[in-house]
This record gives sequence, C-alpha cells and structure tokens, in this order.
Amino acid sequence: MEDIGRQLREAREKLGLTLDEAERATRIRAQHLEVLERGDFDRLPSPVQARGFVRNYADFLGLDAEDLMLRYADALQSRAGKRPLGVSESAVRQASLPRQPGRIRRWLSADLFISALLILTVLVILVWGTSRLMNVMRQQTEAAGGLGLNTAAPPTATLTATISPTAPSGLAAGGSAAPAATAETTLEPLAVPVSGVQLRVLGEKLAWINVKVDGEQQFTGLIHTGDILEYQAQDVVEIATGNAGGVHVFYNGQDQGVMGEVGQAVIRLWTRDGLITPTATESPTPTETVTPSRTPIPSRTPRPTRTPVPTRTPLGG
Repeated sequence: MEDIGRQLREAREKLGLTLDEAERATRIRAQHLEVLERGDFDRLPSPVQARGFVRNYADFLGLDAEDLMLRYADALQSRAGKRPLGVSESAVRQASLPRQPGRIRRWLSADLFISALLILTVLVILVWGTSRLMNVMRQQTEAAGGLGLNTAAPPTATLTATISPTAPSGLAAGGSAAPAATAETTLEPLAVPVSGVQLRVLGEKLAWINVKVDGEQQFTGLIHTGDILEYQAQDVVEIATGNAGGVHVFYNGQDQGVMGEVGQAVIRLWTRDGLITPTATESPTPTETVTPSRTPIPSRTPRPTRTPVPTRTPLGG
C-alpha cells in the first residue's frame, strides 16, 4: 500500500498542488489525503471509505483509478491471508484443482456458436459492400473515360501545425484538377469585444487551474492537453495554476504564450489595460527599540557644619 500512496503523492507534487488545495478540489479532508499518501489505509474510518477516497483522489490527479483499486484490493486480500474472507477452505482447494475437459466442452455452448455466426455474417456483409462500392466506382470511371473527360485522383488531406485559412479546391481550365486541398488544424478566431476582457485558455500539458471572472469563481480543477476554455469579463479575469508551462493564453485575440515554466505556480490577472502580475506585499521590518538608560540619583548635599562661637576673654586678666 505504500507504493499506492507514493504514486498519489508524486502525482500531486507534479501538479504543484498542496494538500489544502487538493482538499478544496476533492472535498476530502487534508488529513485523510495525507494518510492516503503515506499508504496507511488502516487509519481511515473503514475500507469502504478508503476505496472511495482512492478512486476520487486518483480521478482528480489524472491517474488510472481502476488500476489503483485493483492493487488496493490485492493488498487487502494478501493481508487477510491466502483464503479470501467468506470462502471456505474446501472451496479454495476446489478452485486450485485443474479444470476438467468436461468444463471446456460446456464452455463451447450455443451462445458462443451464435456469437461466432454473427461475427461471420458481419464480415460477409462488409466484404460484399466493399465489392459493390468498387464496382460502382469502376463503372463511373469507365463512363467518364467514354465521354473524354480527364479524371484525377482525389486530393490528399495533409495535416499541418499552422493556423491559416484553407483554399477551396476546384477544376482548372481545360478540365484538369486544381492542386490538392490541405486540411489544417485551426482554432476559431476570437470575437474581440468592444469593451471588457475576453480570454481563451488552451491546455498544453496536464495542469491544475483556478479561474475567477470579475471576482466570481468560474472553474477549478484539471485541464488536459487540447482542452479549450473561454471566459468573458467586464473588468478582470484571474487565473492561478500550479503548472504554468502547461497553460497557453489568448487575450482579446492576441497570443500571450504559456504562463510560465513547467511546474511553476503563478497567478496572473488580465484587465482591460492588459496583464497584471500581482506581487507579494512585504511587511515592514521592525526597528529595534532603544533601551532607556537609568537616570542617576543625585547625591545628598552635605549639611554645613556649625562655626564655634569664640569664648570671651575676661577683663583684667
């Protein structure tokens, strides 16, 4: 089960998502998702809920949910022992015995014969229809040759990666066929609005995105290769993604390219005036408060000493 958890964790990290973002998208608590990624399925409330969590989480991450469910069932069975729950030991021994030829004969039932007959009938009809079509085409070719018309091979459609209008094909002067038409992979042009914002999002690689139009939530989830999303706003379209290299943006009919590097988490806002890249607001650095010095206590002023009074000298002495 640790292998299942490791595969889930690696898929989430490849998309550049945190557990909290995955919780908001899947409605599964982050603590349960953390238990799934550790492979500690015994910590979940019940095996039934564990299977549901594995399926929903695998579908969200774009993994093969059926393969993970089979691996989880095998792990549970191996923990329970060689004999599955609810199956007697005699039934296990009976299942391990080699099949008898009589069972093979019973497998060759009427249902199999009818299925084979139906398949053979379909093949015969396909061969007959193909031959009829070839005969009709050959007759048309012979009739055209008898009228003296030049026939040309049907044009060959060539797929190109450029985006350009296709030229119509037709017959040139003298009955010769015009150059072969070229089938192009095109994107319908955006109708540029008179006012407001129009955004087209093209998936280049698997990526998780979150889209807000004029402050209202419009989409959150995975966008796969080839997916196209279109949004119109009066003021602003905000897109956050965990894989900027997988999201290609067209703004008001102008190709903006991909939003960044593969695996880079970014937030971009497109307004009427153009692209805005929000920057994080730095908190001011606190200044160190100077510790006040102690005010010295004034010393006591010494009290003046008393001057002794001179003694009188007696007269006549």
